Amino acid sequence: MTRPAFRVGFDRYIDIQWADFAFELAQTHLPKVDKVRELRLWVNSKITGSEAAEKTANVLRNLWIEEYAEIAAIKQSAFEIGNNHKDPTTIAILSYGLALNIFPFFREVCVISGRLFTLQGGFHRQELHKRILERYGNLGSIPRASDRVIQSLISWGFLFAQHKKYEAISVEINFPDINSWVSEAVLYASPQRRLAITDLVHSPELMGIKLHRTNFEKSNILKFERDGTNAEFVYVRAELEID
Repeated sequence: MTRPAFRVGFDRYIDIQWADFAFELAQTHLPKVDKVRELRLWVNSKITGSEAAEKTANVLRNLWIEEYAEIAAIKQSAFEIGNNHKDPTTIAILSYGLALNIFPFFREVCVISGRLFTLQGGFHRQELHKRILERYGNLGSIPRASDRVIQSLISWGFLFAQHKKYEAISVEINFPDINSWVSEAVLYASPQRRLAITDLVHSPELMGIKLHRTNFEKSNILKFERDGTNAEFVYVRAELEID
């Protein structure tokens, strides 16, 4: 199955309250054009500068209002979970999982951040910039965009800054449905869509998010198998059915 070719960028700071507004707006019965207009008007009331407001509204639109057939099941589940667990932490986790699938740059920043956390416990912004530029080339807008992803992750409760150094916040997911959904989102966003279970649980893009295997084994989307060496792997079930 062809990977989704989303050509949209996460290059704006997204406050958790703005993500929550877009989540609620996306579920109204308004036509899509009216949802987008309402979103732009609301963001304009929060941000100074028409260009900055427009770009921020575009990120929120792509995150929660736009529909993508490739991740329709995951997004529908996100709305169901968000309505069952009415709290900012849940909206943050759902926004994070969707952003992994919709914004390749967002995922790359999370992956590099997670690897740096594993290697040295934290990092300075210059260390992140160096690795991002190695991946994308020496583009002037890349460091600034990565800073905005980091600032968003701080607002969402996944990172914190101390003495100009970023560190991950340990996030325990205690609800089985959320734990299972995050597992699906991480695996679906991975290039392989097939990972050893230990690799899934320790995926660098999770940063400080803790997954519990006993919960995600109940997923209707994931499939578990053993290879010839008795190693356990997990797949996206829909991927197998199509292939």
